[in-house]
Amino acid sequence: MLKTKTTVRYEIEKEMKKQGYNLNSFSLASGINRGVLSAVLHGNSPKPISITQLDIVCGTLNKPIEWIYALFIKELFEEEKLHWRRIKPLIEQCVILKKVDFVKKILSKIPSTPLYIKKIFHIAESFPQVMYQSSTKLLYEFIILNQNDHSEILAISQYRLYMNSANENLKEFAENSFKFSPFRSHLPTSLALEALLRLATHAYNLEDWSLLRKYGHEMHTIALSLYKNQNNKNFSAKYLEGYELQRPLVVYYGQSNLIKFISYEYEKNYNEALKSIEAFEDLSWFNGLDKQGWIEVENFKKFAIFNRHNLQLLQGDNTGIEEYFGLLEFYQDEILPTLLIALKTSNMHNWNIDQYLSKYHYILYPDDFVNYFEVINEHYSLQSTLNRYVNIYYELAVYYFNQKKLNNELDHCLSILQKLIDKFSKSRALDCLELLKKINSIPKMET
Repeated sequence: MLKTKTTVRYEIEKEMKKQGYNLNSFSLASGINRGVLSAVLHGNSPKPISITQLDIVCGTLNKPIEWIYALFIKELFEEEKLHWRRIKPLIEQCVILKKVDFVKKILSKIPSTPLYIKKIFHIAESFPQVMYQSSTKLLYEFIILNQNDHSEILAISQYRLYMNSANENLKEFAENSFKFSPFRSHLPTSLALEALLRLATHAYNLEDWSLLRKYGHEMHTIALSLYKNQNNKNFSAKYLEGYELQRPLVVYYGQSNLIKFISYEYEKNYNEALKSIEAFEDLSWFNGLDKQGWIEVENFKKFAIFNRHNLQLLQGDNTGIEEYFGLLEFYQDEILPTLLIALKTSNMHNWNIDQYLSKYHYILYPDDFVNYFEVINEHYSLQSTLNRYVNIYYELAVYYFNQKKLNNELDHCLSILQKLIDKFSKSRALDCLELLKKINSIPKMET
């Protein structure tokens, strides 16, 4: 006896019969026209079933899509000619439903030609990146695997994977920064600016100040060029190549100068650092500012005020330290970086800042350290917060020794900090643990 070939039509008819449906009753239950059902299931040359109709059939029969999708995909690619009008909605539906295995199966059967690479790219770009990143990731990986030249399509695909990696663990983000960096020059303007912001964060975490400054210069050049073009009466939005800026342009211009300031500050080039502050402290001259743009201008004013105080302290002048800490009443998100610079400079210049450490005891020694660490990351990136706390405790240990004071709370926080490093930043564990060794090597005052 010949075995009946399993097909989509066969499986649907078998399940309909099992559940007691005929064409009329199933048409009424599903809302699919009876004539269409007949053409799909009973025609001598059956009409291809669409992915929309297939989903309706699955829903009416109370079956998960896994029941029939694998067979549908198999049949679709057994045809002599690929029908993109049928393949495209199938890929889109699998992305929407986040059926990663089905997306993989489909992509394994798609020819890796320039035509299909472009088609896959347009599908990937049509989806909101955050919502569907798990399934669109596979589409971009297909493009990267098969696109050999440094085209814009390849650069954007690399960019999408890189930006999505920011939500993964810090080690992967660091590796992806290294892999992505060569592609940044092939990006559309708006994406290039956003990419440079992210790359700058990576360079800061690595404490690579020359690389940080390089990204700052690149961002400044692109932002200034775009600003000049936007103020040209012949400017067309087409200049942005279909990709809108994710932030007001003033953010990228201001950040480019702030990034350069940070690199100069850490290299102790205070004259150049001051010039960089002057370049972002008053951006009210910037044309085309909307409500959010003016908010950003005010933010840069704040950054300038704090960073001027930083430079003053670093150069040994603490006459403005009371005013500096007074600002924290209005800008509480700056408490952590302010404490770090105050500790660092007090150790450099042998100042006593006990009154400020006492006031912000709850920041230095939170009751529930692990929970507090999670909450504070609403304001700071995970890595920068971790780095700041490690450095704060190092400076605290030096400070207590210089001031000839005991502090048992420090030992407690150091033990928690080591756990935080293991949990959040294994890729930086060696660096951080080396710093912790230095802390532990500082002699403690005996009672």
